Amino acid sequence: MHKLQCLNISKKFLTGCYMGTMQQLAENSYWRDSFKDQLTVAYKDSLLSSVLTDSQKTQHSGVLLDGVVRDRLEVFGKDKLRIKSNMIAKQSSREKSRLIESVDRRIVHFIFNPGQKSKISPFTRKLVKLMEGPAELEEFEKQEAEAFELYCEGIAKEDEEVTDPIVYGLNPFYELELKSLHRLAFAVADNPFMKTDMAKYYPEVHVIHADGKVDSSIGPNKRSDPSYGSSVYVESFRDDRLKINDDRKVKLTLSDFDTNHNAMLLLTVRMNDIKGQAASAQ
Repeated sequence: MHKLQCLNISKKFLTGCYMGTMQQLAENSYWRDSFKDQLTVAYKDSLLSSVLTDSQKTQHSGVLLDGVVRDRLEVFGKDKLRIKSNMIAKQSSREKSRLIESVDRRIVHFIFNPGQKSKISPFTRKLVKLMEGPAELEEFEKQEAEAFELYCEGIAKEDEEVTDPIVYGLNPFYELELKSLHRLAFAVADNPFMKTDMAKYYPEVHVIHADGKVDSSIGPNKRSDPSYGSSVYVESFRDDRLKINDDRKVKLTLSDFDTNHNAMLLLTVRMNDIKGQAASAQ
C-alpha cells in the first residue's frame, strides 16, 4: 500500500513536470523547426545570391541610367548654348536694325568716294542706252554683236591687227554694288520728325524688262502683284513711341524676282497732288 502511494505521488509529479517542461520548451522555441532549418540553411544561400544578383543589376542599371542622363545633359547643354548664341545674334541683329527706335543712338553709314573713276559695268553700259530709249538699246546690242563676230573671225584668221570692240570706259556715275541681300524696303517720310496731316511723297517700284517694257509697278495704285507675292506696298505704320519715322514703303523680297533674270528694279519717289492722292498710273 505504501508503495502504490509513492508511485501515484511520483506519477503526478512527473506528469506535471513533463507537461511543464514540454510547455516551457514549446514556448521558448527550444524544439527544432524543420522549416526554419530549411530557411536558415537551404534557402538562405539562394536568397542571398538572388539579392546579390538584383543589387548588381540595380547597380548596372544605375550606371547605364547615369550615362544616358549625362549624355542627354551634354546634348541639352550644347543645344542650349547653340540656341543661346542664336538668340544673342538675333537680338544683336534686331538691335542694329531697330536702332532708329533709340532715343540717343543712331547708325550712320558712310560711303567714301576714292576720287578714282571706276570702269563702267556691263549693266551700266546698257542702262545708259536704255535711258536713251529701247530702240537705241536694241541698235547698240545689234552693232556690238556684229562687231564681236568680226572680232572672233579675225582671231580665227590669226589677224594681228584685230582689237576687241567691246570697250569698258570710265563710269560716268557713282556706282556701288550690294550683295547678300534677301529683303529690301524702299521707304519715304513726309517729315523725319513728325507725322504730317497731308501725305506728300510715296515710293514706287517698277519691274522693267531688258527690252524696256514695264512688267509691273508696285505702289499706292497697285499695292501688290500676284507674280511677286510677298512684295507689297504698305503705309500707316508710323509709330512715334517707337521712333519709326517713315510713312510709306515698298517691301521687296528679292527671291520673288529669281525667275526674271532679265529684269531691272527701278525705285522712284513721286509726289502726291494737292489732294494728297497718288498720281494715276500712265
